[in-house]
Amino acid sequence: NEDWFEHMRKCAWRIQMRWKVTQPQRKAVRAAAVKIQTRWRGYFVRLQMWRRHAAVRIQKRMHGRFARKEIHRLNLAVIEMQRLVRGGLTRKFIHMYKAHLEHVS
Repeated sequence: NEDWFEHMRKCAWRIQMRWKVTQPQRKAVRAAAVKIQTRWRGYFVRLQMWRRHAAVRIQKRMHGRFARKEIHRLNLAVIEMQRLVRGGLTRKFIHMYKAHLEHVS
């Protein structure tokens, strides 16, 4: 019976020693895993930010394109209004000038 207890004590001691020896290795493996995860997450976040930034750049360019197109349309409308007003003023001036000439002569 005492042999059995002695045998169990030695077995427990061996298990504890093995555990104590491998504990630093497990800590090193865990630290390496944490470092790998940290690097991967940082890379992944930077990739997502770059993709989002690319989408924002596309949106910005399209917004600028639409704005320039709208400004061009407004400029054409202003030119058309100026053309109509100037033509009307010219016709009015010519009509008044002819009336003046008829009145003078």
